[in-house]
Amino acid sequence: MRTSFIDYSRLYHQEITRSPLPAVRKGKFVQIWHDDKDELIVAAPRGLATLHAHIVERFLTQHGVAGEYTAKRDVYLLRASGARRGPLRAGRGGSSAAPARLLPWVWPL
Repeated sequence: MRTSFIDYSRLYHQEITRSPLPAVRKGKFVQIWHDDKDELIVAAPRGLATLHAHIVERFLTQHGVAGEYTAKRDVYLLRASGARRGPLRAGRGGSSAAPARLLPWVWPL
């Protein structure tokens, strides 16, 4: 399995807040698996993503995949129209991680 790491720290610190990268970074991450061949670890600082759903939203939006939040705004759902079909699983990082769910979408790698 190929593992890639995406870190939104530079985006947040250098472009949004115009602050130096801290030596120790704090925040959240999600794991995204694609066809059991590729794994992405997507991390974001606490100031950019207070919820795991914010990380998923940013990642999917950057890859041209539409979605929307639930009424509570704590879960980001995919819109299936126009998306290529295939398995994509996403799970939260950390000790309280929920089991991964199967989602109907494949991102372009």
